[in-house]
Amino acid sequence: MAGRPLVGEEYVEKDILIPIEFAPRGKAFILRVTGDSMEGVGIFADDYVIVRQARVATPGCVVAVTVEGESTLKLLQHREGKWSLLAANPKYAAIEIKSPAIVHGVVTAVMRNLKEGNPQIGSWTISTRGQKE
Repeated sequence: MAGRPLVGEEYVEKDILIPIEFAPRGKAFILRVTGDSMEGVGIFADDYVIVRQARVATPGCVVAVTVEGESTLKLLQHREGKWSLLAANPKYAAIEIKSPAIVHGVVTAVMRNLKEGNPQIGSWTISTRGQKE
């Protein structure tokens, strides 16, 4: 979700446990990043991002969002009364939000596996023990 927008389909591959230090308050999910549009903020293809579920976000946040049926991971910007989604890679143009957008959440952490031959996996729900929602 960090390249060009993709059609969003929600599915859960499996539940995983993560260290409490990486778990945001409330409900969250993990996405595997595809594409290079967020490299400028240190989010690379095949990274995993932890996303705190939220329906609203403040400008400057990295958000998982669906616009016109396509989902993406971008920086949220509000300038001169207009909302847009910005890539953190200059080779991608900003996406002006002209129609209703669905904010799925705000990225709170990035996880990267440095092992070679890592299997391709989709999105997961997060399960933490002893954390209040």
